Amino acid sequence: MPKVFKEDMFALVLQKFDFSPGHKRWILKSLSKKWRNWKATVKRDHYDSDLPIEEQIHSPPDRVQADQWKELVKYWHEDSKKVYTKNKSSRVGQNIIYKKGKTPLAIVREAEAKNLGHDPSRAHMFLTCFTNDGKVSNEELRKKIVGECIYFKSVANPIEVVGKGQIASMDPSTEVGGVELGVNWCEIHVQIPIIWDEHLMRPYTFLKTVGDAIGTPIAWPISLVVRDDDDGFVE
Repeated sequence: MPKVFKEDMFALVLQKFDFSPGHKRWILKSLSKKWRNWKATVKRDHYDSDLPIEEQIHSPPDRVQADQWKELVKYWHEDSKKVYTKNKSSRVGQNIIYKKGKTPLAIVREAEAKNLGHDPSRAHMFLTCFTNDGKVSNEELRKKIVGECIYFKSVANPIEVVGKGQIASMDPSTEVGGVELGVNWCEIHVQIPIIWDEHLMRPYTFLKTVGDAIGTPIAWPISLVVRDDDDGFVE
């Protein structure tokens, strides 16, 4: 909101209400927010980006002056063109496609946490939101995860970290111990056991525990994997 209009509105508020000194800043911020909300409501209810400008500028809403409506429509139209151009250029090099439509990532994460009983890992959210039933169809997507250092957690106690390693494969057809990983599992090369006697979820040959598997591949559920980010956890 232009400063001159803010001062006019502030003067009008003081005519109608009593305020103690020091509230001007809060009042002006509140007015600016209400002004933005009003413009958003007008745009939502009366502007259609699919219609030509000429068709809209001659039909201003009852509470908007004709000359101001004309400028608003022109501004929104130019803004829509900029957004379209930006989105189009972004899609050109895009190789990660969000699979959950219009459902926000936060909502998906909340649902997954409820299903799992604990916060989903970064890798689990990737499989849920950017793959088809856990299958990574684009080789570039695999490269974004394969090779990352991670921590893996216990199936009995999902908040307990049992080891540190590196993701070697996300391909469901990869075999570990002669058995294919399958959907929602990954191949991990164990580097540092943390709980040595933690039993492997898929033991094979002489490998029975995390401590047995130093330097060798194991299969582990993606939902129990978290990224190692500067020795911290990124869920």
